[in-house]
Amino acid sequence: MNECRPIKTQLELNSPTIQLFCPDGQYNTMATIVFSTPEQAVRNLFHSEI
Repeated sequence: MNECRPIKTQLELNSPTIQLFCPDGQYNTMATIVFSTPEQAVRNLFHSEI
């Protein structure tokens, strides 16, 4: 879960993602959940590709 993933879907483009130690065009999955609002974190958990 703590990995860099490419930003590729429209949902990811429209949702706040956290880059934290990832190259440009990618986001850190764990940082995105931890540093988001509770509502954004729940949305990311249920709409992420696992």
